[in-house]
Amino acid sequence: MAHLWPESDLEQARNLLKVSVYVLRRALGKDAIVSLGDGLGLATDVVAVDTMTFESAVARGDHEGAVRSYTGPFMEGFFLEGAPEFGHWVDRERGRLADLYAKALESLAEGAETRGDDAAAVEWWKARAAHDAYDSRVALRLVQALASEGNRAGALRHVGVHAQLLREELGLELPAEIGA
Repeated sequence: MAHLWPESDLEQARNLLKVSVYVLRRALGKDAIVSLGDGLGLATDVVAVDTMTFESAVARGDHEGAVRSYTGPFMEGFFLEGAPEFGHWVDRERGRLADLYAKALESLAEGAETRGDDAAAVEWWKARAAHDAYDSRVALRLVQALASEGNRAGALRHVGVHAQLLREELGLELPAEIGA
């Protein structure tokens, strides 16, 4: 209640929560929301929750399943006016989930490298680079994968694209190890 209605007193916040739960149950089904001690949660057997599917795949080490179920930044574009604590929580969750996604992509890329599957490694590193185009460590790994695959022109092209991005967007020079 404090995250959603920080300006409300306890009685008003409880009433707002009751109304919200009522509206959600009407929209999702009466069994969609369950009591969890002092809190509330979604009944995952009634409502599919993409973040739970994603985190479950990560926990099982199913990196491909995790990557398939990641649909983009957590609650992207959603904002609650007058609820800064909720906004801070969303930002933390967004960052945490994005980090898990990045690690899953890297695990897939490194696994492909270990198997000698250069084409798959390139595709996973490309996905990882698209997730964070500013990460020079990832750019270097993509360049190395492209070179390993025999695509020197693609490797050089990515060096140029990454250098331009760093220079124009961040005012930074290309790290020496990528230039080499």
